[in-house]
Amino acid sequence: MDKIENQLKEMVLSIDEIVSSTDKTKISMENISSISEETATTTEQVSDATQEQIQGIQKVSEFAQELNDVVENLNGAISQFKVN
Repeated sequence: MDKIENQLKEMVLSIDEIVSSTDKTKISMENISSISEETATTTEQVSDATQEQIQGIQKVSEFAQELNDVVENLNGAISQFKVN
């Protein structure tokens, strides 16, 4: 009878260890999920900021082209007034 009782105690201890490990695994998975959500949010924010920078660079490029056109027009106008 003692042998059966000892085996039952060992089984209960093993089950307790399994439950404890399961709880730790659950907590770890919840932490991973939370970190994944935070990472996704941060990635989205970085993507938005990058898109804004790209749009800003495109505007600067357009303004530079317009300025280049103005310079060419001014050079053409100035060349008409050169005195030799």
